[in-house]
Amino acid sequence: MGEDNKKIGDKLEKFGDSLFKIFGWELLAQNLEIECNNKNHKNPKNGDKQTHGIDLLFKYINPFNNQYEAVIIECKNRKWNEFIPSNLNKWTNELLNTLECSVCTDTVNNYLSESTLKTGILLFNSSDNEYTKERAEQNIAQMSVPRRKLSTMLLLADTFLIEKWYALANTLKQIKNEKIDDFGIVYPSIDSKWAKVDCIIPELLFSDYIISQYSQDIKTNNITITSEIKSIFSFDKVSQDAVIYLKSMIETMQLASHNKDLKINIYWYPESSHDIEFIKNLNNNTDDDFKYIPMVNPRIAVVDNGF
Repeated sequence: MGEDNKKIGDKLEKFGDSLFKIFGWELLAQNLEIECNNKNHKNPKNGDKQTHGIDLLFKYINPFNNQYEAVIIECKNRKWNEFIPSNLNKWTNELLNTLECSVCTDTVNNYLSESTLKTGILLFNSSDNEYTKERAEQNIAQMSVPRRKLSTMLLLADTFLIEKWYALANTLKQIKNEKIDDFGIVYPSIDSKWAKVDCIIPELLFSDYIISQYSQDIKTNNITITSEIKSIFSFDKVSQDAVIYLKSMIETMQLASHNKDLKINIYWYPESSHDIEFIKNLNNNTDDDFKYIPMVNPRIAVVDNGF
């Protein structure tokens, strides 16, 4: 925790209110301090650890088991030169220690109710905007996560992924502002039926594709038709190969169904001006049932002065 208090407050408010809430998560607590109850946990001077800090504690519904699950999020708002394997190893180890102590303390359990704490997410935001994707991938590849008895899932989101999440969140807000009341994220269940809930579970946030569905009344020539809208949010590389894969996925998963009034919107996250031009050209060579839409990339906004 040891960062400037104002930066911590601003950061927690930003991540808690404007990001994860739109994904259907409920903020349970923030900036908690819990006692350490494990003698194997050490401080930087190799002494016994006294306390752990929790930046954010959320819960969400997991449609695969229809249960509430909780996640601890640790936020690091640091200069880019601090994103190195040794620090990543240290921060993930600290997060694992926090998770271990959190499952057996009333300070956290009082917030959990019927939720199960099983996930930790480390967020790293480059405070000086010096982030480079290639270096991030190299440093992440050199990480070494220790083995623990605790059954938990540990996830790392770097600056690039956080930017994607903000693009997704802003797109979801735009969709929901269209006064729809049946919006949901689509999950295939074990018995091959669709589950639809207004929640994006952590595993899905780290995937290349997210699918949503909702209904919309469309008026044409004084006739109102209820159309089923499916949206595919793609964070795959923008390319012709991805187009082929998307069409195959739509067919395999039967996303088009047999509804003649169904429309599919494919939202892409462009990483360059070339990607944006590619997406524009796609719409010139497709029918009205498919629409390709670029999500906003904040880095492109700086470079291309408009996208």
